Amino acid sequence: MKDLIFVALYAVIVFVLEILTGVIPNVALTPVLLAAYFKTGKHPILLIAIFFILEMLQYGFGLWLVGMSLGYLIWYIIVKLSDGFTTVVLSVPFAYIYGLAFLPLTWAVYRIDPIAYIIADFPFATVMAMSNLITMAVLYKPLTRLLGGEYGETHR
Repeated sequence: MKDLIFVALYAVIVFVLEILTGVIPNVALTPVLLAAYFKTGKHPILLIAIFFILEMLQYGFGLWLVGMSLGYLIWYIIVKLSDGFTTVVLSVPFAYIYGLAFLPLTWAVYRIDPIAYIIADFPFATVMAMSNLITMAVLYKPLTRLLGGEYGETHR
């Protein structure tokens, strides 16, 4: 029960920090916060689900939610299959993969030319890539240690 409460509270923290950093497009702490939890926490898929429910309550349901879900599931796989420094480095291509996760449904529903979409998304993905690199390089290791219990009793 304690783990589930921690997951719910952590999801709220991720959600609130995303809103606070949302004034700058594609600059967020969400990837580093999720990566640290994916590496150390229990019930990571539940964390993603609660985060998405909060997003839906705030912004309503839209096609963006499908791309976001796919993007963060890909991020989960990347984090689980990599380790420390590699995860930090892979946060850069993840930004571009995340942007591409929105492409199939955007193309299918709105008939937006895929090449035009990729060109239009490139500056936003690049900002996200730089943001990911900086936040992952600075915060990933300390957050992973904190969530892993190296600084004292946490959620474990």
